[in-house]
Amino acid sequence: MRLVEIHPSDLVYADEATRRTGVPGQVIRQWARRGRIQKFSGDGRPNGLGHGQRTMYALPEIAALAPSYRPTPQRAPHAACFVAARTGGGWSNLQSPTSDPNA
Repeated sequence: MRLVEIHPSDLVYADEATRRTGVPGQVIRQWARRGRIQKFSGDGRPNGLGHGQRTMYALPEIAALAPSYRPTPQRAPHAACFVAARTGGGWSNLQSPTSDPNA
C-alpha cells in the first residue's frame, strides 16, 4: 500500500490492531521489521501499563495480511517430563513410560 493511500484515521496501535484483526502484536511488529507493513511514529499516549505507545501501524495493511496469518501450534510436552512431574521427582528418578512401578 502506498503512503498516499493511507488516511490518518487508518493508523492504529498494535493492541487495537490485534483486537480488530486477531493477529498478535508480536506478529504485527515482526511484519513491520521485515518490511511487509509500514510503521509510523505515535504520540506516546500511555497504554495503562506504565509505558507509552510509540509506534502506529496502518490497519488496512494488517487487515490485508490477516487472512494469511496462521498461528503456530505449540509442541506437545515430552513423555519424560510428564512422568517426572507425575512421580514428583526430578531427573534422577525418571522412569520410562513402559516400566512397571510395582516391579
